[in-house]
Amino acid sequence: GRQRHIRALADIQKRYRSNAKKCMTQIRKEAEPLRCTIPVPDVERHFRDSYSTSSHIVGGVPPFGAWHRRATVDVLGQEIDKAEVSRTLKRMPYQSAPGPDRITYAS
Repeated sequence: GRQRHIRALADIQKRYRSNAKKCMTQIRKEAEPLRCTIPVPDVERHFRDSYSTSSHIVGGVPPFGAWHRRATVDVLGQEIDKAEVSRTLKRMPYQSAPGPDRITYAS
């Protein structure tokens, strides 16, 4: 039971330290695909309501779009200087995970 689970986790850690890419490939191959169980109409309704401009409360939670747009418009409109980029890059871990652009910090 528990001991077997702990040994399996220790084995994964050992394989990851040895060859991270090979280990993650093997884990992805062995994993069962996950599927979202939320019905599509519910997801669509959530995002439609979240990004609407109305201020009504959906399901007891304030709509995402109402406060998010106001909070980010000013931030997105600000100018970014070289010093800020340099400071941010220096604070990043050397082996960062790639983002949507698939570029790592090490690149």
